[in-house]
Amino acid sequence: DDDDDDVRTSDLRLPEEEEEDDDDDDEDLEEPPPVPRLADRVDLAAAACCVVGRAYEAMENRGRSVEWLRRALRVDPRCAEALTFLVERKLLSAADETRLGVQVAADLAQNCDDEQWRADLYQARLSVHDCGAEAAAAMLGKEGEKSNAATSSGRQGSSSSSVSSTFEALERVHGLGENLEVLCAKAERAYNRHDARQAYALTKRAYASDPYELENCVPTYLASMVELGLAHDLFSCAHELVRAYPKESAAWFAVGCYYLLVGKNDAAQRYFHKSAKLNPRFAPAWIGFGNAFAAQDESEQAMAAYRSASRLFQGSHLPLTFIGMEYLRTNNLPLAKHFLQGAKALCPSDPMVSNELGVVDLRRGDYEKARDTFLDVLRLFDHLPDKAPLKLACEASIFNLAQTYRKLRDFHNAAKYFHLALSLKPGDAAAHAALASCLHVLGGPNVHKAIEAYHVALAIRPSDTFASEMLSRALKDVLDVDEPNPFYDRLPSLLDSLPQTTTTSPDDDDDDDDDETHHRENV
Repeated sequence: DDDDDDVRTSDLRLPEEEEEDDDDDDEDLEEPPPVPRLADRVDLAAAACCVVGRAYEAMENRGRSVEWLRRALRVDPRCAEALTFLVERKLLSAADETRLGVQVAADLAQNCDDEQWRADLYQARLSVHDCGAEAAAAMLGKEGEKSNAATSSGRQGSSSSSVSSTFEALERVHGLGENLEVLCAKAERAYNRHDARQAYALTKRAYASDPYELENCVPTYLASMVELGLAHDLFSCAHELVRAYPKESAAWFAVGCYYLLVGKNDAAQRYFHKSAKLNPRFAPAWIGFGNAFAAQDESEQAMAAYRSASRLFQGSHLPLTFIGMEYLRTNNLPLAKHFLQGAKALCPSDPMVSNELGVVDLRRGDYEKARDTFLDVLRLFDHLPDKAPLKLACEASIFNLAQTYRKLRDFHNAAKYFHLALSLKPGDAAAHAALASCLHVLGGPNVHKAIEAYHVALAIRPSDTFASEMLSRALKDVLDVDEPNPFYDRLPSLLDSLPQTTTTSPDDDDDDDDDETHHRENV
């Protein structure tokens, strides 16, 4: 036993020389890296919440997905992955995005130092719909609501001026003007405000700096080219994408956009279907698929594609808008109004949704409500900057407002707005014929102007039977312009007795111009 104790004890002893060598080795070792601060570490709880939210979205339980992703941002406001997933998958409505941006910015200011750039970036990405309190108040058109909205804007910070100042701060203060996320957010905001020209310029810069960004940049880039009719640029871009990414859905989506733009709808359907097949969760492919069917008057297939897009993009108002437009085209007015009201609840600041709701009221014969709706549309357009690129979009609402005034037999206001519509779109035969009918009803010296307008309408569209018939009557009446003519008293009722048709295109020769109503033609 004593021997064993001696052995064990001798094994634990170290010579003095070895102890000195160990001290020398310790001196040669580098100091360990400093422990990272709490603000620099990855919050595992937030990461876990983000993973759970993504899993719920994959299971198509988007309500629980939004709940867990919000929880991830509450645990750690620097969890950019959760915010990116919410934005890219369009899981939030415009108002919810604005509220979340304000909340996350407040959390960053409270818990993290020197994070103002991140707060501004978050607010920029969550304000692309520009659903401000001022625009919502303009839509309602009530002074009391406007004051309430102005009060709430102080709490929410979601006005157009604050969003613009946020982008300006990112560019001038933080030096992020060429950052890809900033460019994409700015472009999407411009596209949602119907400024396709600015959206195209911004996305072109983003695409040139990083052509691998296929989820955010490319869909807006392609959509803006379709809006502007840039067929040559779209053709070149589609070839580049297909050659570089033959297995990516965005590449074949570009091919479908080109064929849709040039009017080859069968080929567009084929390539949109291929894009959706490669990535069934790529919602722009389903929207393009539906537009290709709608262009061929295949409403059932179009609405099926739009419903798929609505299921994927629950926070986006575009699929619901297109479904409502299809129901409106098939004259199913109750369902059209239902879906358009749902789209308006998601994004109240989009004037084109209100325009379609006004068309529904006009077709239902509720002319006073339609008039108020179209006036609200013009108020919404007033809050959008740089109106020059928005002329065609604004012209449809002005034409519809003039038609509504004509139905209300307010021919002076009707003629005024028809003149304004023609100043924006001089080659519209329907507007010329409708203006002529209003001037004809007013009588007196206006009959000469009506004859001139009828001639212009027939020069643009010679097969216009309405303009031809009314021109013959105006030529008979011009001889009696200085004397009372009972025909002027009967003309309004005569116009109302004509067949009522509402078309989406002024170039349809089979429809009368008397009740022609313009819709949005958007891709």
